Amino acid sequence: MLDRVERAADTERRHAPSAVLDRVCTTLEQVFGEIAGIRGVVLDLPPALRRGDLAPIRDRVHAILARAPLVAGAGMVFAPDVLEDAPLWLEWWRRATGGPPAFLAVELDPARPDFYDYVRAEWFTTRATPASAGSPARSSTTAARTSTSSR
Repeated sequence: MLDRVERAADTERRHAPSAVLDRVCTTLEQVFGEIAGIRGVVLDLPPALRRGDLAPIRDRVHAILARAPLVAGAGMVFAPDVLEDAPLWLEWWRRATGGPPAFLAVELDPARPDFYDYVRAEWFTTRATPASAGSPARSSTTAARTSTSSR
């Protein structure tokens, strides 16, 4: 009897990494499917875009965070001057413990000492200016970077 229990425990230990990998892959497939849906929302936004117009994106991001416990944050990062009422903007939300997603508030005023210059970050690119070009993007398109971050 003890031998059978030990064999079962050994089998379970060998299959555990596979189960975790399956869960991660399934979550990523779902999240990327939902991100594709956000693209459709972005294409339906008005051409003269303002922060107040971003509610449909926010709703989708909140839904992703609610359904995908492995995702720590999600949103859109806009190229400079895409929004009429904000020269720089991150519509980024993160998972909050025991409550709704929390908005990631960063300093976007270049005159402030704690300015978050995401345009010069290695990860930020636009179709107009790849990151390797080394200069800030100046894009007038409403195509913004949509991405997620995982734990």
